[in-house]
Amino acid sequence: MNHHDKPLTLLGDLTAADFLANYWQQKPLLIRGAIPDFISPIEADELAGLACEPGVEARLVEEDGPDGPWQVSHGPFDEATFERLPETNWSLLVQAVDHYVPLGGCANG
Repeated sequence: MNHHDKPLTLLGDLTAADFLANYWQQKPLLIRGAIPDFISPIEADELAGLACEPGVEARLVEEDGPDGPWQVSHGPFDEATFERLPETNWSLLVQAVDHYVPLGGCANG
């Protein structure tokens, strides 16, 4: 068995070959728990705060949005947007978080 035939947790127990053949640039794949014991480097409130800043690219995807199912809204958002959201069935996507918040990693210099 070569390394392309070994199921990987990071790929939802798919092999690299299966992932490349069936998903890569073809269709979405949600892998829950791909990184066990992952600790987010940013709190949810901080991420929401970034989504409210002008110039920060952010999208809100709601299963049952105010204007219909699977609604996508583009930021910047305001606090009222987050106050009206239900507990589940929505996702906030913020681009380039590492440009706004120091997330650790390698130090240069």
